[in-house]
This record gives sequence, C-alpha cells and structure tokens, in this order.
Amino acid sequence: MTNQSQTFRLLDLPLELREEIYGQFLQNHSALGHGKPFESSFLRANKTVFTEMNDVFSRHQIFTYRISAQHDGFDGLSKACLKKLGEKVDYGNMRHLIIEIVPPPPWSVTDTIAIIRRIEQFCNIIQPLALLRHLSIRFLEDGAATWSTYDEPTALLPTYHKDFHEISDVEHCLERFATLRNIREATVELPAPWR
Repeated sequence: MTNQSQTFRLLDLPLELREEIYGQFLQNHSALGHGKPFESSFLRANKTVFTEMNDVFSRHQIFTYRISAQHDGFDGLSKACLKKLGEKVDYGNMRHLIIEIVPPPPWSVTDTIAIIRRIEQFCNIIQPLALLRHLSIRFLEDGAATWSTYDEPTALLPTYHKDFHEISDVEHCLERFATLRNIREATVELPAPWR
C-alpha cells in the first residue's frame, strides 16, 4: 500500500476558480453574521490570496460593523478588506453595510446611552458616503441581555438625556439611522420580542 500525501495548492487553480472559492468564503461569512468576529487568517495566507480576495470583496462591497456599549468597529474580514495592502482605510466603495448592535446589560442605562452615542457617531461618518445605498441593521441578543420593548422602555433614559422619550431602546437606535439620507434600501432584523 502506498501512502501518498497530496497537497492542495490553491494558487495552482485558475483565477476563475479561486475567485469562485473566495466568493463562497465571503458568502458563508456573511451568512454567519451573529457569530464571533471573523478572524482574517485566510487573508493573511500570502500576498496573492490577499490581493485576489480583496478584489472579489471589493466587487461584493458588503461590510459588517458591530456596535456595543464597550466598543464598535468593523469585523476582521471587513477591516482587512477595507485596508488594502499598505494603504489607508477607504470607506468610499461601500455599497451595502450590515450593522450589528449588541444589547446593553439590563442593569445599565448608561450602556444604552453609550450604544446610541456610538450609533450617532458612526452615522456621522457614513453620511457622506455617496455609494452606500443599502443598510442592514441587526439587533442581536445573547440571552443575558435583551432589548426593551414598547411595554417596558428603559424608563431612566429621560433623566440622562433630554431628547429621550418613553420609547424602547430599539426605537432610539432606529431614530439615529433615520438621519441617513443617502440610504435607498434598508432592512431591519428586529430582536425576538418584536417579531
């Protein structure tokens, strides 16, 4: 019996097939959406893979941005593809932006306010992007933290900010996105209590 070890060499495939593989990889990543931030180790395989995949990603133009009370930023894949080799980050080619919003802990009104402020700051950054036309907003939940509903708004918000009314956290977040005038199509994935 012969034990032959075969090595799969991605770069030996024709460019068309590699681009198909990269496209599938990107679609699978987009479908996962709610998992941990993507680690872009595949992009770091070598300079050729990075450049080819970056070209495919630029054509897809779908980016994911996550907002929580503690931090906000693009996921690993989006960040890696926005920053081309040795260049500054360029937001100008974004056409579709997925924003994932992590709920604040139920005991922390200040975290709710921090999330809303992060949304406001990010909206100010993306407002001038002429090519950005599609926005997908996902309100994530993790069991420990959930979003308030119409029945139970975060009652303490008005004491922290004069513009807050007795509406839900989700409505506060959506009001901030309503200021974006360049968006032509928006989809919203509401948290479980809202469905």
